[in-house]
Amino acid sequence: MNSEEIGKQMIYELENDLELYLTHCKNNYVKYVKVAQVIFKDIYDKMNLFDYSKSNPADINYKAKELQKVNELETEIDVLQEAIYSEIYTPWTYERLAIIYIKQKEFEKAYKVCMKWFELDYWKLPNTSDGSLRILKRINNLEKKLNIFNKLRKYKGYYLI
Repeated sequence: MNSEEIGKQMIYELENDLELYLTHCKNNYVKYVKVAQVIFKDIYDKMNLFDYSKSNPADINYKAKELQKVNELETEIDVLQEAIYSEIYTPWTYERLAIIYIKQKEFEKAYKVCMKWFELDYWKLPNTSDGSLRILKRINNLEKKLNIFNKLRKYKGYYLI
């Protein structure tokens, strides 16, 4: 397939099957990145601006990982929340905060963090497809869990959402 055909396929998949699109990004990485750099030039430009800002994603994620190592959970949560508030483009940040919330049985918070990732455009980039697929899987699992909890709470007269 040439670049134009790949671009058309990418757009079709984006509009019709998110998981398929992300899987193709992962499996056809080089071809998809080449086309994505044209189709999503504005998103790549936004990433570059972020890299050269005071909120460099590598620095933020390194800080969070160091806090995780020394078990400074509350500070780590603060760092991750601030990064997500600033719309950081690394899926790891969203995954890590969701994992923390899941361990704390804060499933609704975890779900919202995962959904926040897909509110941004960065998930469309092949560069983030691995993390985006993991977040998508986490969303599906959380939806099932929240649905079960809501049924139980409704049965007992309480509502989660």
